[in-house]
Amino acid sequence: MSDKESENPAPSQSAKNEPWRQLYRYWLSKHVDGRPPSREDIDPITEIPRLVANLMLIDATADGFIYRFIGSEIVARTGQDMTGVRAGFSRQFVASQSDWVAALNAVRTTQQARLIVSRFDKQATARLAVLLLPLHTKPGTVTKILGGTFYGGYFPPDIKVEGISEMEVPA
Repeated sequence: MSDKESENPAPSQSAKNEPWRQLYRYWLSKHVDGRPPSREDIDPITEIPRLVANLMLIDATADGFIYRFIGSEIVARTGQDMTGVRAGFSRQFVASQSDWVAALNAVRTTQQARLIVSRFDKQATARLAVLLLPLHTKPGTVTKILGGTFYGGYFPPDIKVEGISEMEVPA
């Protein structure tokens, strides 16, 4: 385990029904011959409707990453609809934007799911876990990333992210 991973363990809620785990199981169920699904293989609106408000779909392009869909819970929590915006250019959590783009690149490069856990001031009860899942158009090519952003605890208006921990998805 890298220093980056050991800084912060998996999110404090470890119940099997935690929303990011539900999304991960859904994604695993859509694998074909051991390969991650394509965008055409999934239908979150009809298959996992209770999670759609927390989902995002990101295009992985040669020039970076562009948000194609942002769920209503993410818009409400961040105060902005980032649909059509290039990743790393949002107004929210400016200090961790380079880490965020690096995590997206890691998902594209490794073609593996990653769990991102944000660290906040020790006084905050806020919890934020983001699950990033590669989607393929053909084996070996990640063209989209399905993300799930899940919040817990209290988020005061002026909360600042102190950093993020990127890790493999815990079993």
